[in-house]
Amino acid sequence: MVTEVLAEVIPPTTPAIVLPTVLGQVPSTLKVEKLLQVTDEIIAHAKPSHHPEFTQKDAGSEIVAVIGDKVVANMEKLKPQITHALKNSSAVGFSTFVARVAAISDTRRHSVEDLLKFLEKGDLPIANDGSIIIYKILLRI
Repeated sequence: MVTEVLAEVIPPTTPAIVLPTVLGQVPSTLKVEKLLQVTDEIIAHAKPSHHPEFTQKDAGSEIVAVIGDKVVANMEKLKPQITHALKNSSAVGFSTFVARVAAISDTRRHSVEDLLKFLEKGDLPIANDGSIIIYKILLRI
């Protein structure tokens, strides 16, 4: 009886089919497409591991100093200072210098890299207290 009353008040109709409206792409598909583009670019420029550009000479060429729990990378840049310490049979100044560098290596990584690059190009000696001896030659007075 109730359904008959409702059928008279609300006529039965078939619901209309609503088609989806495309407003744009889902953000996740944009990320996937970008990732695929980047991957394709990397693969296009990739070289196999047996390529002549990759040699055993490059492997293991980085020297790392470990002082306590601190690590100082790129110590191969100090080759002249290491050679000097070995020739003089005294690594006191060099080891003090490395300890001082290791103390700041965590907080000032870029400064340490710049310092090592400077020492590599300058070929400057290290004093026994770990300081760098810097000098300038005057050509005119």
